[in-house]
Amino acid sequence: MVDVTGVHFIPVRWCQCEDAEAYPIQLLQAKLFPATFEKPSTTFTFAVLDDFVRDNLECGTTGMNYYSKLHRITSAVFPHLVPPGINVDPTEDLNHWKYAHTLVMDGNFKAEHMHDRRPADQVRMMDGRGYMVSNSEYQAYLQATPHVTEKSPCNSHRAINQANANCGKLHSTGIGATACARHGCFYPHSVVDFQKGERQLNMDYSLANALHYNMAGINKVLCFYDINCSYMKNLRMRVGNSSFIEIPRSLQIMPGIGIWHVHGHKQECYARYAPLFMKGAGWVDSEIIETLWSLLNVVSASVRGMSSPH
Repeated sequence: MVDVTGVHFIPVRWCQCEDAEAYPIQLLQAKLFPATFEKPSTTFTFAVLDDFVRDNLECGTTGMNYYSKLHRITSAVFPHLVPPGINVDPTEDLNHWKYAHTLVMDGNFKAEHMHDRRPADQVRMMDGRGYMVSNSEYQAYLQATPHVTEKSPCNSHRAINQANANCGKLHSTGIGATACARHGCFYPHSVVDFQKGERQLNMDYSLANALHYNMAGINKVLCFYDINCSYMKNLRMRVGNSSFIEIPRSLQIMPGIGIWHVHGHKQECYARYAPLFMKGAGWVDSEIIETLWSLLNVVSASVRGMSSPH
């Protein structure tokens, strides 16, 4: 039970009367909000929920920072020993569709970057430890990987049209990334620079890195991309021919196209790739990465002339 006084581990005995309410209703009647309505094992008191809303509104406290504060209230000396806990039984079959990861890929052409005046003087303090991929490994991959242009049988898209675009004044013509299609957070070590538009070899590197993050036991992935009708055709072949990236053979990738972009494709693409018809996709539009770009675009003009490490 998570409360303003800390995180408490308390045994609970449910009411077993004939007219007893379901377990989640019993918790709510006790002013405890369950983390899940099936097999609840974690609850939040109404008091802690109200307190977090006030902290978030007045102090801008994020959920992660607020929970870190509760860790310290629980154990000031060893806050890291307070487990967060999850509501997934360790014996559960992770092959079930409800445990499939749902991710979305996209490129942003407004996040340009100028050439460094003195590239030899640039020192990367956190190379590859954040969201951008490791520079040296990524450059080695680019030099060793030929670009193969895939002609799309579908309608013309901006990403395809700009595949061969090049600008000598720019070090990067944009960035590409992979993010969670449900929660809208970028996958660490999966953001790549574009050199000549949104090429498949760039996005292959992003996807391969994302599919190695927190994927233990997961064998199904729903992957959404604006041009999946052409991108996914030879993905396994491209990755298999590379010694720099790898996607496990046992990983089943189900391709999809965001609900907004899919209407720009041929009619048959709608039934095949729209998330509305994909088992396990849930009620998502798979366009959440566009909202992430909108925030980055506010600062793109200011950082395009900064050094690469910045």
